[in-house]
Order: sequence, then structure tokens, then C-alpha cells
Amino acid sequence: MRKALAPVLGFALLLLMAGGFPLLFKGMGELGEVLIGFFPLFFEVAKKSLEDYLTSAYFITGVIMAIASACGIWFGVKGGKILFLVVSIVLEIISLASIGMNIL
Repeated sequence: MRKALAPVLGFALLLLMAGGFPLLFKGMGELGEVLIGFFPLFFEVAKKSLEDYLTSAYFITGVIMAIASACGIWFGVKGGKILFLVVSIVLEIISLASIGMNIL
């Protein structure tokens, strides 16, 4: 894994030293476009996987708990499980409502 990331990190460091953050962001964007051009199937799979992860109950529960802990609210293990259950139920209701609307 380290050997695979070494060229990318070296390229990023070179861009950062040459032009700062604007060049780094532009260069990484161009590198992303090249990779998408070479591997369009992998891009779609990665995009779908990221979308599924960001809309999962685990991620949403984690975000809620992180924001709450920044405000001084701590859920603990039992509270986290209850919050996960509530988020899961809400997502399931949304999913079933969407299926119902598509059938009608």
C-alpha cells in the first residue's frame, strides 16, 4: 500500500512546493480526471460505494454523535445504540416511502 501511494504523494509534494495549494488542488483534479478517463468503470463503482457509505445509518449516527460531542453532549454506548436504532428506522421509513411512491 505504501509503495503504491509513494508516487502520488511525491507528485503532490512536488506540486505543493512548486505552486502552493492552488496548484496542488488543480494538479490533483487533473490527475483524477486522467484516472477517470482510464478507469471509468472503477470511478462509477467508487462513486456508488461512497454514496452508499455517506447515506448509511452508521455514518449518519457517527456524524450526529460527533456534532453532539462537540457541543458537550455525550451519548455513550447505550445511547449510541439507541441513536443508531432511531436513525435506522427513519432511513427505513424513507426507503419504504420511496418504494411506495415508485409503485404508485
